[in-house]
Amino acid sequence: NAAHLTGYGLTENSKMLTWKGTTGTAFMRGVDYQDEGLVVHAPGLFFIYSRILFRDVNSVNDRFQEQNVFKKTKQYHRDISLMRIIKHNYCAMNINAWSESTGIFMLSEGDYIYVSVSYPDFVGDEHSTYFELYWL
Repeated sequence: NAAHLTGYGLTENSKMLTWKGTTGTAFMRGVDYQDEGLVVHAPGLFFIYSRILFRDVNSVNDRFQEQNVFKKTKQYHRDISLMRIIKHNYCAMNINAWSESTGIFMLSEGDYIYVSVSYPDFVGDEHSTYFELYWL
């Protein structure tokens, strides 16, 4: 069970990112892409990686840039933050800035994993923005 998704665009009126799952370098095996996230079909330990390129960040460098990876699960009534990165003025000298998060998590069948950012309009293209999940 694995997936490598590439950045595609934005969800209207949302901070969730949309992804490509079957074109270019993107692929999915044993997981489904649904509503801007991945649905796990088998329980186990999973490696999760998210890399976001923020473009033209000088125009927002007085604000916080935030990247979150969330889990929705049947066992809990609200979304659970698995990984969170918050940076302030981290790109004052550059136009582009990276944000990366990596972790290993126990997931259950039916768990839904998605990525959100504070300013989705500044997210880079499919060649620079990734969302990956691998069963260990």
